[in-house]
Amino acid sequence: MQSYNSHDDEVGGNMSLTYDGSYGTVNGSYNYSQNSQRLNYGIRGGILAHSEGVTLSQELGETIALVKAPGAAGLEIDNMRGAATDWRGYTVKTQLNPYDENRVAISDNYFSKSNIELDNTVVTMVPTRGAVVKAEFVTHVGYRVLFRVLNANGKPVPFGAIAAIQDASLADSGIVGDRGELYLSGLPEKGQVTLSWGENASTKCIFNYSLSTPESESGLIEQGVTCH
Repeated sequence: MQSYNSHDDEVGGNMSLTYDGSYGTVNGSYNYSQNSQRLNYGIRGGILAHSEGVTLSQELGETIALVKAPGAAGLEIDNMRGAATDWRGYTVKTQLNPYDENRVAISDNYFSKSNIELDNTVVTMVPTRGAVVKAEFVTHVGYRVLFRVLNANGKPVPFGAIAAIQDASLADSGIVGDRGELYLSGLPEKGQVTLSWGENASTKCIFNYSLSTPESESGLIEQGVTCH
């Protein structure tokens, strides 16, 4: 905003800016006149130390929630301008209402992230005053793939076959559809999948896969495989 004298000459002005980010709030202002200039700035934020590390945040309130979405960076939180999970998948919901039901929700922006899938997007809680509660989201970080699985004879594997990923650190599993379709999420670039539809060796098969960056905006990869 500018100010003028009676001759319409500019004699002063001011401007201000506030930015809310995941790690705090930055504000600044600049004022000037014919005789002086003045610049002010400030940074406000919070630090939460917890059993799994340290998380930087916006300014902390009295009752707060540690948001945990393992490995899922950049997830925005509803009703918290500028706040998103850090590189480890953590952030802080800095204002909760004690003794009342609070809703911590992941913003719909996560649908645009091709490598992240969530089992839940909302956590509700009733904290006591001054509490630090945890809002935990189950994440699958990796590729999302729709396999078309055929057996060695070129026919779809049996409907209802259960898929298990060879990597023991991945908990995801899936069930084969009636046309051999199998959807899995959180997959690494390469791996092995075992399908089973019975108890003996003849009712099991294995296929290996290798993935590349998806071309579609949805981030879904479609791949045909043969299970031996």
